[in-house]
Amino acid sequence: MFLVTGILLTVAFSRLATKETFGNYQFILSILSILSVISIPGINVAIIKYTSHEKDGVYIRGSRLRFLYSLIGIPLMLIIGAYFYYYDSRAVGIGLMSISVLFPLFHGLNSWGPFLVGKKRFKYIFIYKSVYSVVNLAVLVLVIFLSSENLTLIILSYMLVNSIFNIIYTLITRKLIKDSKEPPGWRREGYKLTARSIISLLYNNVDKIIIGLLLGPEELAVYSIAVVIYRKLLFFVKEVLNVITPKLFEKTKDEDYKLEKKTMLFAALLILLFVAIIIIIIPRMYLLFFSEKYADSIRYAQIYMIIVPISFINNIIQIFLIGKNKINVIIRNQVISICLNLVLYFVLIPIWGIYGAIISSFVYFLTLLLLNYVFLRRNSRKYGYE
Repeated sequence: MFLVTGILLTVAFSRLATKETFGNYQFILSILSILSVISIPGINVAIIKYTSHEKDGVYIRGSRLRFLYSLIGIPLMLIIGAYFYYYDSRAVGIGLMSISVLFPLFHGLNSWGPFLVGKKRFKYIFIYKSVYSVVNLAVLVLVIFLSSENLTLIILSYMLVNSIFNIIYTLITRKLIKDSKEPPGWRREGYKLTARSIISLLYNNVDKIIIGLLLGPEELAVYSIAVVIYRKLLFFVKEVLNVITPKLFEKTKDEDYKLEKKTMLFAALLILLFVAIIIIIIPRMYLLFFSEKYADSIRYAQIYMIIVPISFINNIIQIFLIGKNKINVIIRNQVISICLNLVLYFVLIPIWGIYGAIISSFVYFLTLLLLNYVFLRRNSRKYGYE
């Protein structure tokens, strides 16, 4: 549901709003995502871990701690907004300043989801997120339809809907708390996980910020449309792996795992065929959904599709490494790949624009695949992979 409403919202933006408005909207969302680190999002992982063992005190104190940290975001967003208002884009500046007071509600009160995951209330998660997604889509489409060029009203509506649902769901989930136990060290664990997430937050958002600053909001709008299907497919790849993962390994007598190469190869070929079909139909799909206004996005979107099979193969290798308790190896390889990617963003985007972002993304996925594969091959005999 969340994926469908997300795509429908993008279609509404492309059809009803100007490129400048949509580009500035994406720019503000990227700034919001990077600033989320202030709210110590790593605590959410600790909440999942410990509430699954009936230590609900982590949710109580963790959500409170995250909210308090999020208050720092108010003056910070006001400062950043004032800078853009006076030196860059008045529209972005006003937008950032108008939503600053909602920052703690937006980022600081979203721990209800991790709490429900820890409690294994997956039905509730689906229902709550579906209701939110539909309401958010309806409100934003209405606002865009009535005031397509009013960036402040659009971004404020988005933040208000999120904040209201965060408040409601936080109050509801509080009723599911059974005790106030909390293990020692959960704060330290949350801080460490947050520190690890900083590089990922930059990787997922700095490309849009650089493009917005150097190439302008209209080019950012073209780029955002170009990557929307590609990023949804990357999510789809992970969902596919959730289904076939049990078939990737079979236990041997010594309880070790043997990678089923035929299953992996067959799945990879299916993904490759699927991506090939998507590449062929992208021109018609994009013109149908996003109109000729975003015709320039087509060639970029087709190139990005090539990354999907690469990501699929890499995810299979990572699953195997996780099965061998080599999570630290995965994290190390991701950090190396993302750091290289970030450097290339800053170097190549100013030179080649959107093509620079595409090259940087290819380098990231290929580097990560190479590092994971080399480690796997060097330890193949140890893991019984040969």
